[in-house]
Amino acid sequence: MKGFLCKILNRITAVALCVILPATIFTGCQKSNNATDSSGTAGSSGVSATAAPVQTALSELMLPLTAQKEELTVWTIYDNNSIPEPNDLPGVKAMEAATNVHINWVPVSVSSASEKFGLMLSSTGLPDIIYGAGLADYPGGSEKGVEDGFLLDCTDLVNLYMPNYRGFIDADPALKKEVMTDAGNYIGIYGLNSSDTAIEGEKEYAGLAVRKDILDSLGLDIPSTISEWHDALTAAKNAGMAKPLLLTLNGYGFTGSFITAFGIYPEFYQVDNTVKFGPVEEGYKNWLDTMRQWYSEGLIDPDFMINPTGIADAQNIMNDTSLAFTTIWTYTSYGALLNRLTNNEKCNITAVTNPVLNKGDTPYVIKSSNGASGNPAYITASCKNPKLAAMWLDYQYTHEGMLSNFYGVENESYTVASDETLSFTDKVMKNPDGLSATEALKYYARGNGLGLYNWEYLEHFYLGAEGLLESKNIWDDQKTNMLSRRITLTEEEGSSYNSLYTAIQTMVREYAAKYIMGLEAQDSYDSFKNSLQDSGLGECLGYQQAALDRYNNRGK
Repeated sequence: MKGFLCKILNRITAVALCVILPATIFTGCQKSNNATDSSGTAGSSGVSATAAPVQTALSELMLPLTAQKEELTVWTIYDNNSIPEPNDLPGVKAMEAATNVHINWVPVSVSSASEKFGLMLSSTGLPDIIYGAGLADYPGGSEKGVEDGFLLDCTDLVNLYMPNYRGFIDADPALKKEVMTDAGNYIGIYGLNSSDTAIEGEKEYAGLAVRKDILDSLGLDIPSTISEWHDALTAAKNAGMAKPLLLTLNGYGFTGSFITAFGIYPEFYQVDNTVKFGPVEEGYKNWLDTMRQWYSEGLIDPDFMINPTGIADAQNIMNDTSLAFTTIWTYTSYGALLNRLTNNEKCNITAVTNPVLNKGDTPYVIKSSNGASGNPAYITASCKNPKLAAMWLDYQYTHEGMLSNFYGVENESYTVASDETLSFTDKVMKNPDGLSATEALKYYARGNGLGLYNWEYLEHFYLGAEGLLESKNIWDDQKTNMLSRRITLTEEEGSSYNSLYTAIQTMVREYAAKYIMGLEAQDSYDSFKNSLQDSGLGECLGYQQAALDRYNNRGK
């Protein structure tokens, strides 16, 4: 861990930033016997956080956060039938003891979150903090939420009272760009992907895979080029396999299997900061022709049109009808099965990178992860103590906060070895009540992405499945030209874009499926492209380009 701390220190050159580096995930806070009353500056009156007077920024977070017990209300997505009240979790209790802040949780299920969020927007009372609400869908974006008097602009709060969060984003210019708005403000406080020891994007958890045991029986190596894949699938077909390639409804799976070999992506992407749309690029027709040929030769699952996800289940994997699968997941309901199969000579699942056209080409992929995780937390305009809310959120970016959120309580649900390696105890891994490890952990930790989102904790549940864990490294060793998920359209752009692009997506999906199955003439592609242009593709490209340009100018 100390090595990672040194690495972070080396990356920060500004002297003014060096004082905040004790606020890393390893030494994120210090205890103080003289805690400051949090009801003071920047919040007790409930005024806009950006209107606070200039003050000295905290260089580190002191614990407890407040001398007197304080309370905050947090609206959050929370699905835990084992412990319906988050405050009953040992990890949450430990956090309250450390911060001296009691949280009045407003938990909502994933299935009801959208409806309840809408109801909350129309109500007169708002919680102090909202997390997991999908506010990227707020009309006009988070800046509009501030203008509407719903959200606080947290720029000053981040700079003054969030030394841990500020330290991480200041250390990584790319990450900093991800979490600010086009106007250069901090409104959402984004979860940051991390391992046990470092801030790093989650490794790819899904991708293309092949039955290595079947390849071995056919005397074939793992294919890498489109030509080699055609030969391997043909050999599998000749050996009696009914659907050598388990394809998806969209034709390319979750991570762009096969389509990226032709130098394109299935939707919007960028090359040298110029936005492109794959279905009208030259490589798209080449991909369509390849899939059409393979389908006609019986190399593709004939029922791919009724397979919306392409996720291979146990039956598909084990019944010897398919050689390759466009989407295998590492962490799924059949994770235990894959646990066995990645090291099973009779049914060996092996992760592979996306195909390329020529030997030595770089494989490209649709990435599933980036530096910032999916949902930010927001401090609402109704928050009576924004300073305390900001400091409590900042605690989520400390190592101690991450442990409480994802591991629970030391020596109860996890232990720390002399080399600082984390391990779950037998109460989790060999639960005396017969619970699975994931279910047992629900009795100790909240485990969502608020603050540091530690994806590595899941790997403890798959120890011994080296092949399964190695698959993430294989899938992660690919490049991407995807647009950042953090680019944002203005309210006006978004309204026009959504009305146009829904129809365009439908046209692309239907045309691709029909073309692959031979239901569209091979000379119909130019007409298809013209139809996309007539449907407003040019306007959509313009909106995406403008959004990318604004994104690239963030922080300048």
